[in-house]
Amino acid sequence: MNRLQEIEARLAAIANEIEQRGAELTAEQLTAFETEVNNLKTERAGLMAAAETYAQELGLAFQIRDDMLDVVGDQQVFGKPIGSDKEEGKITYVDVDGLEGCARAVESCTQKAKDAVAHWPEHDFLFALADQLVDRKK
Repeated sequence: MNRLQEIEARLAAIANEIEQRGAELTAEQLTAFETEVNNLKTERAGLMAAAETYAQELGLAFQIRDDMLDVVGDQQVFGKPIGSDKEEGKITYVDVDGLEGCARAVESCTQKAKDAVAHWPEHDFLFALADQLVDRKK
């Protein structure tokens, strides 16, 4: 069970306990539950924000790398004709930043994605995924 699941389970348990015990609970117990619920909701919001940042930065890195591969990729590996974006009149990140600028942007976005989830105990897979996309060929 990951931390987000643990939070959701604890919130459900608190709601269940309040529902079951209702009037038996003292003001002090209710205040303690309120504090715990607020803390859990804050932690959940932080986890969700980190996941959103990871996804946005990784998605941007993927798109920039895709634009790069459309210029310098191997058509057999890439799976679509090289230069097809330009033929279709699309303005790409390579048009704006050049290949070197795009390479730096991919590295930067990848690092931002990793930084967003670095404090998660189970971040190894997410780091590996991000690193794999930096050098992807297709």
